[in-house]
Amino acid sequence: MMRQADLDLRALLPGSIAGDATVMAMAEGFGQELRTVAGLIDRVRLYDRLDELTEPTLSMLAWQFNVVFWDAQLSDAVKRTLIRQAIPWRRIHGTPACVEQAVAAVFGEPALVVPWFEYGGVPGTFRLEVEITEAPLPPQIADAALDVVKATKNARSHLDELRIIIAGRGGANAACVAMADEAVDVLPWSLAGVDAALPVRSAAAVHVVETHNLVVPK
Repeated sequence: MMRQADLDLRALLPGSIAGDATVMAMAEGFGQELRTVAGLIDRVRLYDRLDELTEPTLSMLAWQFNVVFWDAQLSDAVKRTLIRQAIPWRRIHGTPACVEQAVAAVFGEPALVVPWFEYGGVPGTFRLEVEITEAPLPPQIADAALDVVKATKNARSHLDELRIIIAGRGGANAACVAMADEAVDVLPWSLAGVDAALPVRSAAAVHVVETHNLVVPK
């Protein structure tokens, strides 16, 4: 059996024309073209090869699926996530869940939408809290977050405040040992110095939080 990648039309020619030099040359030329096309067939497969795709294919897929947010400056990994979530996010577009998930996808960090009644804000407003572990703050992070919010929130709600929380976590190790000593007298001789050791383990952690608040102009 002959595979497409190894296709040789000359081997398929009947004996009556296999000796014709012109026919053999044409078969070789067509064979080369068919092998070239066969090598490009996998490029037609897009969805199951999303992790292998790069620009400009990613931008074309983003246009096709009408993603809720897009920025050409994003990494290919983030773009792939936005494409994968295009349909699920369209189903919840305009909800706090959509805003939170889109912001988390772009920044790779958790995000939380806080409605106005939970912090005493003006009705119809909300606050967005983004927790990141990278310090100092990446440039343009505030503008990027605002762009994501504008693209995913509903029209009636307005961002009141963007709170960026830089959380640094570290660990501290501590250990201690408790020991007990007991002397037992047995006549006519004594057995002393029977020691018992009891290990005690303890742990500690350090959590440092730095918060940057950005008040969004009305």
